[in-house]
Amino acid sequence: MTTVSVLIPTFRRPDSFVRAVRSAFAQRGVDSFEIIAIDNSPEGSALDTFRNLKPRPTRDAIPLGARAEARRRDTRNAP
Repeated sequence: MTTVSVLIPTFRRPDSFVRAVRSAFAQRGVDSFEIIAIDNSPEGSALDTFRNLKPRPTRDAIPLGARAEARRRDTRNAP
């Protein structure tokens, strides 16, 4: 079984974020995948964009206070 983790860093660019998420969903030859979005905007705008996607994926939001912390969290959580 092929499992892929897709990390998408974003900062106030909802259109590019949606394209990146849809591109991940369109991949072939992958049995399962997870999308980890790193939203560097203080207002957390990517979460609202993510919630409005159809089909709606499962989500797990981990609010972080600093950009560097978000990067470190990604590397610690990678399989």
